Amino acid sequence: MGRVLHDWAEIQRYHDEGHGLVECQARFGFSHTAWVKAIKRGRLRTRPTRFADRRRKHDWAKVQAYYDAGFTYRECLIRFSISPASWSAAIKRRELTARSRALPLDVMFAKNMSRTSIKRRLLELGILEECCARCGSRDWHGRRLAIHIDHVNGVKDDWRLENLRMLCPNCHSQTPTFSARNLRNPLRKTRVER
Repeated sequence: MGRVLHDWAEIQRYHDEGHGLVECQARFGFSHTAWVKAIKRGRLRTRPTRFADRRRKHDWAKVQAYYDAGFTYRECLIRFSISPASWSAAIKRRELTARSRALPLDVMFAKNMSRTSIKRRLLELGILEECCARCGSRDWHGRRLAIHIDHVNGVKDDWRLENLRMLCPNCHSQTPTFSARNLRNPLRKTRVER
């Protein structure tokens, strides 16, 4: 199929009479791409407001101020009529800075979070260190050790920071609370108070 040539002078006259893109397309049978290329090549001049309004622009400074005032992501989307894709693109362009989605520690400990998630978060924040609190080991025979998180009092859901320590598997196996050893111990309550 050969290249279709459009009479852009005729289209320009029709457009100047007040007809928009859709009406021009219906009458002359060109695609949106042809319309854009004609504008870029200077064969067609459009009214600036008519063409500029096709794409919504957001004032990201206002959106950021609203978001920083404590409103949620969803509230911002609704208030400013933003699509999730536009929000993500603005973050990538660094026009918008999103809050950290990480839960505060007190909320994280109150929820039923997995031990792995809590351990990872405490390590990321630098509260705990990936080495044994007793022997200082980090690796064994050149390979990294899987350091365990130990609850000093033996209560597995007691996430107070003073109750937590990191132990290598060897040192952890020597503790009186390893693998719930103290569950049937009637003296457990006295052992909790260290």
